[in-house]
Amino acid sequence: MLHKDNPQRAYFDSVGFRYCKKENIQSPHSLTQHMRLKHPQEWKHIEDAKKEKERLEDRELQLAILASIKPTVSPIGETNEAPLYVSDKPPKKKRK
Repeated sequence: MLHKDNPQRAYFDSVGFRYCKKENIQSPHSLTQHMRLKHPQEWKHIEDAKKEKERLEDRELQLAILASIKPTVSPIGETNEAPLYVSDKPPKKKRK
């Protein structure tokens, strides 16, 4: 992940990440473990950036959903329905 040929290397250089020379990482799990144990600060930064990106994407989706339903929702206190009918007759008394 921190190799010189990583596509994200320009970004990693801009934030000051060091290079990693380890070349025998076999699986994604091994990569995760290596990053967590050998490069903890870089791993935390990468994970935080990933979470922030997901949070912003979720926020954009929420705003898009709200914008799509906004015309059908009326402000609090305003309704498009007829008022509730209330009879002028006195209420019936319950039998004992």
